[in-house]
Amino acid sequence: MADEKRTKRRVTSMDVAREAGLSRATVSFVLNDAPGQSIPEATRQRVLQAAERLGYTPYAPARTLRSGRSEVAVFVLPDWPQGPTMTEFVDRAAQVLSRAGLTLVTHVHTGDEQGPARLWTALTPTAVFGMRPGACRPST
Repeated sequence: MADEKRTKRRVTSMDVAREAGLSRATVSFVLNDAPGQSIPEATRQRVLQAAERLGYTPYAPARTLRSGRSEVAVFVLPDWPQGPTMTEFVDRAAQVLSRAGLTLVTHVHTGDEQGPARLWTALTPTAVFGMRPGACRPST
């Protein structure tokens, strides 16, 4: 029972480096697809296979800090009932954005002018679009 309650530790690039028998720098170059680095294909495959075996996934907050933006797009919706057309539009937008490597987050704007600013600060979105004029600009 104690084993069930124990939380599983996140797999890190250091774990992948250990598993692949490579330096953390090499693993980082491969996992981040670093430009200007000539990593042999066999080494690249070794890293990717080790990452897959261990269940490695990139840590989103670290990527956001490094790049200055998240892989999130925010869709600001008006505070009124949404029908099937809007639901279909949101679903389609999520599919298109997913193919571009982004995650769609919807936010219902209730009139609180500080709400969007707090959202931008929390998520650092790559893109913001919406159905209400002026709702896509954070307050300053």
